[in-house]
Amino acid sequence: MEFGKVLKQIRISRNLKQTDLSQDFLSRTSISKIENGKQIPAYDTAVKLINNLGLTPMEFDYIASGYKWDKKQLLINEFIESVQYHTKNLDELQKKCQNYLEFHNDTDIFHIRLTLLSLLEYNHNISVSTENAALVWSDLEKFNTWNKLDLFLINSILQTFPTATAINISKYALNIVIKKYPHLKYLQASLLSNCAKMLMADNNFMEAKIFFSQTLPLYQALFRYDLLLLTKLYLSLCDNNFTQAQEYLSFLKNIGATTLADTAYNEFVRVKKLRYKH
Repeated sequence: MEFGKVLKQIRISRNLKQTDLSQDFLSRTSISKIENGKQIPAYDTAVKLINNLGLTPMEFDYIASGYKWDKKQLLINEFIESVQYHTKNLDELQKKCQNYLEFHNDTDIFHIRLTLLSLLEYNHNISVSTENAALVWSDLEKFNTWNKLDLFLINSILQTFPTATAINISKYALNIVIKKYPHLKYLQASLLSNCAKMLMADNNFMEAKIFFSQTLPLYQALFRYDLLLLTKLYLSLCDNNFTQAQEYLSFLKNIGATTLADTAYNEFVRVKKLRYKH
């Protein structure tokens, strides 16, 4: 369906006037022309109009396509879900992306596939993982700003950068998330947590504590008590409190968060050995 027709349909369904959409940046006459297909708005103008409807561009496209996601958007949704909740098989998802790219030349899906390959190789072949991540970053670093997908891609490849670089990128990304996507609390928390883990791996426990502490209210607001426990465990390790860390580790196992517990245990052992050496 044409942009103008969808715009008018949603505006009427929400009992909005044309002046409610224009809000002094467009005349009512221009809105009328857009709705009747006599004028095509510039991209920035279209985004403002969509936002004034109370929608995101993605939600607008969903309505415009008859409340169905196209194949590309389904892959994007699967990717975001997989990196947030670890519910998808990454290898299967990258194969879906590969199949899609055989018939479509699409940069977004290409970036997703490279990011998935980077994640799959990270614990097996760090050089290959870094190479795939670098290909994604070589495009993203040229953008003036990042959209939602870009931000999730960046968060997924952070671990391949040197710590100082990753932190600088994360700070810039966080500013965009807070300003443009304040509802993406998981992404905020994940960016902070990834920086903290990299600092911790560098044995910079004082700086790691600062980042970990900022994630606590975010995970609490999200009701992600598993990640809240994990973060408190890491904070205990930073404070050299191994007894408390052991308690949080037991809590993780008791609630069935075995993957998180296994990851935490490896870090528990590493930090404990390090501390006792000194």
